Amino acid sequence: MRLLLVEDNERFAQPLKRGLAAAGFVVDVLPTAEDAAAALRASRFAIVVLDLGLPDADGLDVLSQMRRRQDAASVLILTARGSLEDRVIGMQNGADDYLVKPFALEELVARLQALLRAIVASKWTGRRQDLARRRSLRAIPGSRVERGGGLCASTAQAARGSRRLGANPHIARCRLPDRGGEIRR
Repeated sequence: MRLLLVEDNERFAQPLKRGLAAAGFVVDVLPTAEDAAAALRASRFAIVVLDLGLPDADGLDVLSQMRRRQDAASVLILTARGSLEDRVIGMQNGADDYLVKPFALEELVARLQALLRAIVASKWTGRRQDLARRRSLRAIPGSRVERGGGLCASTAQAARGSRRLGANPHIARCRLPDRGGEIRR
């Protein structure tokens, strides 16, 4: 998984990058909030490891921008700010986890792996919900197709689309006449 490490201390960032790479992560390192914001707009990262004490802005500003753009990347704040208030503010601003320096690399890797498990689980849940939505399509005698109680299309239109995409075998077997219906929302 691709990970963005936003850390201004080069002597800290490079050994951390090597350790994370050894654990199987593909790591990009950027030293400033401005560089991080640009990279987050241009690329997708599964996880962002974010220092709060950056030279050009507070890391919380980067986090706020991400959440305003509805960036779905998980964020782990990695900082020297360890007070209860700092941790609560970080989590309330959209961080998924918070780890205070100094830390053990093994703990960071374990936390990142937990975030990845959550990402995979949420994608699987999304796929299951999408599958359930497709399965909710059903043919109604008289040439109309219903999805969850709402009218979608004529059965023939849905059957043609279903055969092309292989989306719903139940509709593909319908043999009702086309009545020229339109897709309605």
